[in-house]
Amino acid sequence: MRTLMPLFSLPVSLSPRGLAERHVREANEKFVDALNNLFTKHGNLSTIDHVWSHGPHVTLMSPFNNEIITGWTNIRAQYEKELQAGLRGRVSVSALSVQVLGDDAAFVTGIVTSDKLRNKKGEPIKLGLRTTSVFAKEGGDWVLVHHHTDLGEDIRAKVPEMQCGPLGCPKTNKKPVVSPTPANSTAACPPAKKAHKSHKKNQVPLDATNCTCYTDHLGRTYSFTTH
Repeated sequence: MRTLMPLFSLPVSLSPRGLAERHVREANEKFVDALNNLFTKHGNLSTIDHVWSHGPHVTLMSPFNNEIITGWTNIRAQYEKELQAGLRGRVSVSALSVQVLGDDAAFVTGIVTSDKLRNKKGEPIKLGLRTTSVFAKEGGDWVLVHHHTDLGEDIRAKVPEMQCGPLGCPKTNKKPVVSPTPANSTAACPPAKKAHKSHKKNQVPLDATNCTCYTDHLGRTYSFTTH
């Protein structure tokens, strides 16, 4: 009599790099879940606390304002402001890409989109922003050390109180107006007072009150004037 031997599916073993990639993906999912926790009625910062490194070296570039926020204390203050802003809904990340750089460093890129995200007035907020998260391995866990999401025009317009970061509001409300001038011309700007050594080639001088010249890599010169 012929005996049939049972077939067992053996688990596929991942390489150390593949295993690290899986763990980084899981860490990024926890981060997105932590953000969505902020956008609920009973949201809190407990999950945000667990996905970030708490050192003074960590940095955040939020879609709400143009600050580069450094240090965990300031970053947590930014998330506290987001929690108090009363946003409701969810965000997700598509086109996700994970790159493992070594045993203890990796970064994730993608596009942040919103699912019925609304401000406290109930107005819908549209998102389609590029994002980058940098993770480091600390004590066996992958945690965030840097996060950057593009500035969101819709979210800034509909949550204007968030344009002031944890370090306060800008000292001036003046906005730069870019006025292109003829190529290789600095006629619109006063004579340069001082040029930085590293910018001699492109002539990015000018220490003027309301005017700054900039010559880009194609030789086009621009004057920046504040109104």
